[in-house]
Amino acid sequence: MLEFVGIFMSITAAILFGMAIILQKHSMKKMEKFSVLKLLRNGTWIISILISAAGILFYLAAIRFYSVSSVQPIVTLATVIPVIVGPLVFKEKLSGEKWLAILLVIIGIMAVIY
Repeated sequence: MLEFVGIFMSITAAILFGMAIILQKHSMKKMEKFSVLKLLRNGTWIISILISAAGILFYLAAIRFYSVSSVQPIVTLATVIPVIVGPLVFKEKLSGEKWLAILLVIIGIMAVIY
């Protein structure tokens, strides 16, 4: 039962981290010229930082209930989420090679977990 809780917490952390990356990209697209002060006043960017913080809390809970050797591969899904969502949100192109890479990452994560 505790393993299930750890897996759930890991997946939730990955989703939160991935969402935060999407929001950070969105907030950067709004800026014409990069400025730390503008970034600190950008509500979307602030929300992305709060979402990242929530992801950290879920990650910490996950490693409390499940082995870090299983949690960490699950959390790496955070790198896959923006790659999949990017084309939908930002109209970015995703090549066949990138889709293959995403599939291989997911297969690799499954192999490590099980």
